[in-house]
Formats: sequence, structure tokens, C-alpha cells
Amino acid sequence: IENPENSHKESVFPPHPESAYLTSLIPTPTQIQKNFLDVGVGSGILSIDAAKKGWKTIGVDINKKALKMASINAKLNDAQCRLRYDDLAKNQEENFFYFCVANLPFEPTPSQKINFLHSNGGEYGDKLITEFIPIIERKMKIDGVVILPSFSLFKNNESRIEKHLKELNNSCFMRGIVRLSRPLELTLLSSRFEDSKNVYNYLTKEGYSHFVIDIGLLKKTNEESSFI
Repeated sequence: IENPENSHKESVFPPHPESAYLTSLIPTPTQIQKNFLDVGVGSGILSIDAAKKGWKTIGVDINKKALKMASINAKLNDAQCRLRYDDLAKNQEENFFYFCVANLPFEPTPSQKINFLHSNGGEYGDKLITEFIPIIERKMKIDGVVILPSFSLFKNNESRIEKHLKELNNSCFMRGIVRLSRPLELTLLSSRFEDSKNVYNYLTKEGYSHFVIDIGLLKKTNEESSFI
């Protein structure tokens, strides 16, 4: 695995098995449901798949190199994708999207460590996810669906993303979790750091020794909703 301390942090995340799995979750749009948002476009695989299925696709990223690669890949695949430089889709139109996949960085990254833009999720791995949820709520149409994949820290039979969704107040999102894995050893999460065996000591001191693969599911409603 490439070490960010010896390469560009703007490197583009290549398609992985998880990327292929996420494409399988993108449905064919109805005549009404047309606008699709891909947040963290990377190589462009999700935007391209959505466009080929018939969605009007917008892909956003803060990595200009990723946007360039996604543009090339879209042309190679004859896919019509609008690609825009944007931080967490803050500048996108409100009440516009029917479906969104946000494959955001979720790798816990100690504050003193260097990590790729595509993987740095802050000290607990969920910094961008928690920032993104109130933003995307304003961007989705009623009944619009958001998919949030995450490798989430786990303790007391609960992941951090699950706990956050349960505690989310004043939200019009119906919220839930699909768990795709058993609890996995924290040391499996990253081998990017030279001292990977000890790099997460600050997490183990807080009781985090495992993570799980969770997908957060959000559906916008007309009124304040809850976790199900």
C-alpha cells in the first residue's frame, strides 16, 4: 500500500471491490427521479455507473487530480457526467437530488500523521461524515436516499456512525444501518503508517479495539424522523 509520506496526498483512490459493491446499490431511475450526486468522486466509477443507468449525474470532489481522472474515465466509458470542484457538495443546489452516494474518507488518522485526501477521516474516522449529514439533508428531495459507507470504530456493540445517527436531532432523515461485517481488529484498518501496530493507541485507550463495515442509509421525509 502506498505510503502518503513518500507520495502525493492528492493521489486518486482506484476502484476497489467496495466500489463495485456500491455500484450495485445504485438503482435505475424512474422518469421523475433523475438527479444523482456522487460525493468524493475519486476515479469516477460511481458517477459513470449512475450515468450509464440513466441518472443525470453530478460528481464532486476537493481533489482536482481526481476530477481530472474522473473526466478521462467518463469519456473513455462514453458517460455524461458533470464533475465539479466542491467541498462536501456545499455549493450544490438545494432540494435537487433523488439519490446520493457519499464514499467519504473514513480512515482514522492521528493528528500528527500524513494521509491521503481520499482516506483521511480525522482522528476517529468520521469527521467528514458527521459534517456532511446536515449539509446533504438540505440538498435532497423528499423521499431522496443517501448511502454512506463507512469502516466505523466499534465498542459496546455499537459503531460510531450508528451512535451518531441515533443521536441526530431535528433531522428530517429516516435513518438506519446495514452492517456488512463482524467486528474486525483495529490493526487491520490501515497499514499506511510505519508504526501501524501502535499508531492507534489513542483509540484503544478509549476502548476502541475493533471496527465494523457499516452503511448508513438515509431517506428524507416531510417531518422530523428517527433511527429505525
